[in-house]
Amino acid sequence: MNSQSPKPVSRRSPAKLIAAALALISVTLSWQAITGSAADETTPPAFGPTVETTLLAVEVRTAELLDLDTGKRAASTTFGENDRETHAWIRTNKMDVLGVVEKGQIAVLCCDMAVVPAASNSWDVVTPQQVVTNWGLGQQEPNKITPISTVTEKTDTFLFRTREGGLGVLQILGRATSPTAVKIRYRLLRPAAKS
Repeated sequence: MNSQSPKPVSRRSPAKLIAAALALISVTLSWQAITGSAADETTPPAFGPTVETTLLAVEVRTAELLDLDTGKRAASTTFGENDRETHAWIRTNKMDVLGVVEKGQIAVLCCDMAVVPAASNSWDVVTPQQVVTNWGLGQQEPNKITPISTVTEKTDTFLFRTREGGLGVLQILGRATSPTAVKIRYRLLRPAAKS
């Protein structure tokens, strides 16, 4: 008779596994809320149109931000003077991203978003299903500010979830001049047509 107990399948604690499962359920429910579809329906997720745009670089206390869910922009002339007020303004206006160019490097600051890197240059191969089922995106809590950069992340492509639950993929394309800006493109998962 073997007296050894079976080895655990996972090294994660039960609490961490439950938290991860709940996070994945949360992403699934967000997708269902966005699309109006249930998980057992046969309508596969799909990307909406690609939006290519520039994010003007933050000048002294002036910033233009973009809401990825709606495409709306808003500008602040007191950006960063008071962190609490700045973040309250970002939330009130439902802004998601802004561009930063500093010391020749470019970055995008993501506000109240969950963001995970995808493989470099994977813009053309990331599928909507990969966004919906990405484990890291599902379990990540949104951060107040998440900087993403092609230099620090070693990739140009990122999966994201906005504070409103929008899911998509974003790619940093490079730097623009006159005016100084960060070039990006992004796609959101398209809501299913209502019957």
